[in-house]
Amino acid sequence: PLYTLATIFFQLNDKIYGSQWGFNKLFYEIDKDFKSIVVLPELFYKNLNNQRKKLTKRMQTVFDDAKVFDKVVLLELKEKDRDYKTNINNNLQVIYPSFTIFVFFENKKEKGYKASCRSQTHDLVKLIDFLKTKINVQGGGHSFAAGFFVKKKEFDKCKNLIIENYEKFRKWIY
Repeated sequence: PLYTLATIFFQLNDKIYGSQWGFNKLFYEIDKDFKSIVVLPELFYKNLNNQRKKLTKRMQTVFDDAKVFDKVVLLELKEKDRDYKTNINNNLQVIYPSFTIFVFFENKKEKGYKASCRSQTHDLVKLIDFLKTKINVQGGGHSFAAGFFVKKKEFDKCKNLIIENYEKFRKWIY
């Protein structure tokens, strides 16, 4: 769809030309140069193909490290994998449709992990609130999708708390 292409187009060209370039193309030059927006430049396709190759290569190996406990998936990834967050979460939801999923992305700058969580069966907000009572965790969200940050020194304890207590936060599904 055009929305997806436009988003990718602006992300790639923002790095090359700056964000103002894309907005100028879209809002001020559309009547003068519609072809350059609709028929995307060769550089865009080259960058898009490179991104696609990197994503495909990474997606082939990313799930090898997933740890599955009963109905919980824990996946610990490097900071660079954060670029693929949406793809990773979407693929995990397809592979493990009724599981509660925690993807932890390393954050070297803050010396910890940022977690991206998805669940159709468990209340993630209540689970995060529970974690806050046991360890130093910052985060929130809503019952189906949430996120939090945990320091590296408490990371193993955090994973154990999730595995041992997630069942307490099951939603009633009718």
